[in-house]
Amino acid sequence: MTQARILVADDDAAIRKMVGGALHKAGYQVMFAEDAQSALGTFLMEGPDLLLLDIGLPDVDGRAVCTIIKSNDSTATIPVVAITGFSSPEDIAEGLLAGFDAYITKPFELDVLLRVVKEQLERVA
Repeated sequence: MTQARILVADDDAAIRKMVGGALHKAGYQVMFAEDAQSALGTFLMEGPDLLLLDIGLPDVDGRAVCTIIKSNDSTATIPVVAITGFSSPEDIAEGLLAGFDAYITKPFELDVLLRVVKEQLERVA
């Protein structure tokens, strides 16, 4: 079985390093982006199996990126998981309306993140 490919899009280098290390250790191939433009470009060029996407990106709101991905028939089924500091009930509702398949608020436990990643990949397998 081939390793699932996961794109981690977050402007915080420490988050990218922590999440990327945990995903790599769990057996996933990991790609990185630090802003929305590079996230969308990498997503469209590389076709990851799952996207972990920060909402508070410096150039474009992650909800807008998610909406673009979910409105395209060729990418709509790829899981997009929010990893964000936006944690109010309104923020979560807006994220789910934008199309996020799951919503993880910062700070988070790595075992929770890995469980959500596994569940989302199994859902679309």
